[in-house]
Amino acid sequence: MARFEAAKARALARLQRRGADEEIAGILQKINARADYYTTSSCSGRIVLILLPEIGAKREAVFLGNWHRAVVRVEVLAAMVDAPFAEGELWLLAQSPIIHVACRAVEKAGVLLRLALDAGFKYSGMKGIARDTGIVVEEMLSTARMDVLVGGFAR
Repeated sequence: MARFEAAKARALARLQRRGADEEIAGILQKINARADYYTTSSCSGRIVLILLPEIGAKREAVFLGNWHRAVVRVEVLAAMVDAPFAEGELWLLAQSPIIHVACRAVEKAGVLLRLALDAGFKYSGMKGIARDTGIVVEEMLSTARMDVLVGGFAR
C-alpha cells in the first residue's frame, strides 16, 4: 500500500517540522515506529480559561488563557485581569490528552483501539475509514476532563 507509506512520510515530516507536546513525544515516537500506524495530530492535554457569550458559542469565545501544563492560581487570576467582561460565562476547562492515529487497515485499528481502551483512554474510537485507501483514523481520548463555571456576567 504505497499510498499509506506516502501519507505516513508526509505526516512524519510535518511532525518533525512542527514538533509535538513534550509530555507525549515518547508515545508518539512508539506509535510512529510501527509499520502500520502514524500519528496525524495530538495534544498532551490543556487547561483553558475561556469567556463564552453563551453556551455553545465557541466561535465567539474569547480565550484568556491556554496552557499545556499545570498552572497555579496566580496565573489563572492574572489571565482574568485582562478579560473583556461582557455578557457571558467564564469557564476553566481541563482537557485530557488526545491522539489521532492513521491505521493501515480496520484490523490494525482494532488492535490499537483495544490497547487504548485498556490503557484508560475510554473515549477512544474509530473516526473514519477512507474509501479509496482503507486507512482508518482513530482518536485516542481519555475520560479525564473538568469544566468549571467560574462566573457569569451580565451587562
